[in-house]
Amino acid sequence: MPRGWAGCKFCGGSNGCPRASPNAVRCTADECKRALTAQRAAEKAGSLQAVALQAAAGDDRHEMMPENMWVHQLEEILGERCCVVKQLTPVQRKCGPRGKAQQQFLVRGRFLQEVEEDDEDEDDEPALDTFWVDQTDLLSTIAVNDIEEALEARHEAVVAGLRPSKKARK
Repeated sequence: MPRGWAGCKFCGGSNGCPRASPNAVRCTADECKRALTAQRAAEKAGSLQAVALQAAAGDDRHEMMPENMWVHQLEEILGERCCVVKQLTPVQRKCGPRGKAQQQFLVRGRFLQEVEEDDEDEDDEPALDTFWVDQTDLLSTIAVNDIEEALEARHEAVVAGLRPSKKARK
């Protein structure tokens, strides 16, 4: 009796079926096909669970600007995004954020914070800090021209980084 492909990961050739394709790890038997499908589903579920655990850990270097704070002085815009990838579902990651998209800017500047009446130190100059700021919050305190200038400077810096230097071209 002819034996099947002995390299099958699931039956080891006991089903008597040939290899499914030249690079396959299974034979053509239906039970091996179902076993591979189940294995891939389990791996996918495990990887999605790992992504969810990483998102729950929330290891952001730059966080969102706190609710009781606003931008007092814009120094520069370091980046921009339309969504926080860690907060998207797997479907939104694949198909796009759709309704979750909201323009945000990574702003380095001076931020003012609402303080209690007891803690007022009006002489203190706000220190430089960096936060992700929603576009609406940025527009509510900073002039549009200042934002445009900061965005143009950021764009020029990014484009300059893409171009090879004159020394590298020679």
